[in-house]
Amino acid sequence: MAEASQRTLKTLAWWVSFMLVFWAPFFGEQRIPSMLLLLIGFWLHLKDRNLINTLPGARVLGAIFLSLLIPILMTTPFSLAVDESLLIAVVLVLHFWAGLAIIFGLSTRPPLKLSIGIALTLAFWAVDGLIQRFHGSDLFGFGLGADGRIFGPFGDNQRLGYITGVMLPVMLWPWVRQYPRQVIGAILLAIFIIGLGGSRSSLVYAGLAGAGLFLRLPTWPQRIALATLAPTVLVAVTLLSPPLKERMVERGYAPLTMPGQAAFGQPDIAPPENPQPVEPELATPKFSTFQQFDLILSGRLTIWETAWNMLSDRPWVGVGAGAFDNMYDHYSSRPEDPFRSGGSYQFGVQHAHQLYVAAAAETGVIGLIGLFLAIAIGYRWYRGLAPQQKEQASPYAYALFIALFPLNSNHGLFIGWWFPILLLLLCGMLAAGSKK
Repeated sequence: MAEASQRTLKTLAWWVSFMLVFWAPFFGEQRIPSMLLLLIGFWLHLKDRNLINTLPGARVLGAIFLSLLIPILMTTPFSLAVDESLLIAVVLVLHFWAGLAIIFGLSTRPPLKLSIGIALTLAFWAVDGLIQRFHGSDLFGFGLGADGRIFGPFGDNQRLGYITGVMLPVMLWPWVRQYPRQVIGAILLAIFIIGLGGSRSSLVYAGLAGAGLFLRLPTWPQRIALATLAPTVLVAVTLLSPPLKERMVERGYAPLTMPGQAAFGQPDIAPPENPQPVEPELATPKFSTFQQFDLILSGRLTIWETAWNMLSDRPWVGVGAGAFDNMYDHYSSRPEDPFRSGGSYQFGVQHAHQLYVAAAAETGVIGLIGLFLAIAIGYRWYRGLAPQQKEQASPYAYALFIALFPLNSNHGLFIGWWFPILLLLLCGMLAAGSKK
């Protein structure tokens, strides 16, 4: 490949990689940049058949993809939705070449360039979200959600909070020691914006990002300032966010934290001083511990219980990659389950709302082993880096840690808009850690 053509292709690959974040709210979402990266990756591989052995980080990427792909291929013959499982396998294979293109593009410029681009993108989303909250509609004409939450340029979904939360380390990690006060301000603004979106999972992402950045602040007074101001901002945004107020006070924590408050915020009736015996069949039913925590987690325990039923029935192979929603009704064991077809939650359930639960339910123990192996391969590679390379890769590695953190209600790996974000973080880590 001619040197000028290679420089042009590297520049194009860098910009298309960046578009995985920048273009996420717009027409086609990440599908458009993913397809372009796939074409670039194919072209690179055709021009250089030895690319996997020569491109820094490509062999590690291949090992991680194989760790995810082999369990899917092993369990697909037993899948209860074979077409869905085969589709996920094919899409995963194709994304490998997209990953090669991302590494190829990001390896040509300092990691700081991508950090700046993502910072400007997230700042734009934040401004757009604030305009939406206080003006009623954003710069693109999208209004507030029906329950008062903001979506910014994403229109009708909560991806603003998810992507902002997981990308905070990439945006702020390189600057925290040089501009600590500005970083503290950016963290507080991110908490405020994510809180207005009403997603508790995104707030967990932001909290984990803040904890990592807290440890990198150069002085204790700055750390104390962040630790003091962050809860204050969270309380303030809870008062301004109807979903958070409803979930954290009425639907969620009231049954456990306010003895005089029942589930859904309804007050308990004080018992009479001399209560009369009540027939057992006439006694008022009480919420079980399961129901209380299910309310707090917005029905997640019901979903995870159904996932457990899938794993219990098919412990080694699960119900099949991508088959969770198809088989949900069959394995749901609660008559009042709102996520079943015809249930009170009209949108049903699309995935397990937890990465490791999804892997276990869909691909069983085999899939869990593959997922843990993929994580171990990436961690071992990161641990083996020289100090300078490790520092360069740290923002992406910590962002991946946030995305994969088990104690959160998060997305499965193979969600169409989420996987490209994880792929960008993984390839960003590999590219940054390979720079001298």
